[in-house]
Amino acid sequence: MPAVGATVVAASNKVTLSWQGADVDNDIRDYEVFFGTVTPPTTSLNVTADTFLEVDVTANTIYYWRVKTTDEETNSSISEIFEFKVN
Repeated sequence: MPAVGATVVAASNKVTLSWQGADVDNDIRDYEVFFGTVTPPTTSLNVTADTFLEVDVTANTIYYWRVKTTDEETNSSISEIFEFKVN
């Protein structure tokens, strides 16, 4: 979240990104979130075990983001690119 292509109003210039991770062995170690105003986003914001992250945003800007999931065996996968606009 936010939904792909959504336009959001950012409270205090912040938006919470949220996602669901899955792994066939159910041994997810961490997530790495890539976020930015270019696609594909290359700025790594955080490596986290949570499935949400609050990011700073600016009005009238389109943002792109994706999540890399890594499991205990160091297998990884990268999500599709998500986008949203901030009003």
